[in-house]
Amino acid sequence: YAPDAVVQLLDNDNLVRLGTAIIPTGNLRKDRAAVNITIIENDERLRYSVDGGHVFVYPIPIGQTIEVRIRCAGGISINGKRRLRMKIEGGAMGLMIDARPRPLPLGDVAYRAVMMPKWVQEATGDPLQEMDIRWLQPVEDDHIVIPTTTKRRDDKKQRPLKADKKGRGKDKPSKADKQGKKGSDKDEFDDLLGGADLDSLLEDEEPDELGALRNALS
Repeated sequence: YAPDAVVQLLDNDNLVRLGTAIIPTGNLRKDRAAVNITIIENDERLRYSVDGGHVFVYPIPIGQTIEVRIRCAGGISINGKRRLRMKIEGGAMGLMIDARPRPLPLGDVAYRAVMMPKWVQEATGDPLQEMDIRWLQPVEDDHIVIPTTTKRRDDKKQRPLKADKKGRGKDKPSKADKQGKKGSDKDEFDDLLGGADLDSLLEDEEPDELGALRNALS
């Protein structure tokens, strides 16, 4: 924030005066007379009518002052007044009467394509440039793929096993199955040992002297 720069900007006349904008409010109906204006300039009276939904600009050179008298239609006012009389100083734009409703009605794409060039022409005085309606439509990108949503299916609940009369589940192995499985496990274990006696492998070997003494006493 530099307050000195703001003061220097204003003192050196670096800001260009644009003019005066008057915006009536109320029941502004499109293409219906909203404001009647009388401009007195060089002892000459000029009368204009501004319809609702349109913009009116009257150029006033910088340094020149004109007298303006405004009369609003029924249901329309400017700062709560239907009649105004004022002196307006000129500027780069001059005097603007903006009779468009607020909020600004933009309508659909087709309406904007017609009215936006019209508003530019009314505000600037430039020739009307038609606008292609496709300029206002959203751009579609063929490279963007939007994934489609799929419905989720609820997982099927697994039903519990039904018990038989003895309280055992159908998939519970019987006693005979257990014994058969135990025997098969023992056979596989014996095969791994190469046919050796398990008890002989687990028995601790005694020293030779102790074995000889036991044989002598027996």
